[in-house]
Amino acid sequence: MTIATLVGSIVKLINIAIPILLGIAVLGLFFGIAKYSFSFGSEESRKSAKDIMIWGVVALFFMVSIWGILTLLQNTFLL
Repeated sequence: MTIATLVGSIVKLINIAIPILLGIAVLGLFFGIAKYSFSFGSEESRKSAKDIMIWGVVALFFMVSIWGILTLLQNTFLL
């Protein structure tokens, strides 16, 4: 097994996992939005919903960034 095949295998696994994780993050973001929308008057519930939304956006940002960096590296090194 060469390093190129090992890196190629890892990239394939990540390419499979990223869309699944992106979907989970989007669902989490929508869950936070729904929770915020339905928390009438409860300040603690609204704070919890804001935290969920913030973490959903942060997760989406990092996953898309990592996906882009991996694609850039893959195209650069012709894997």
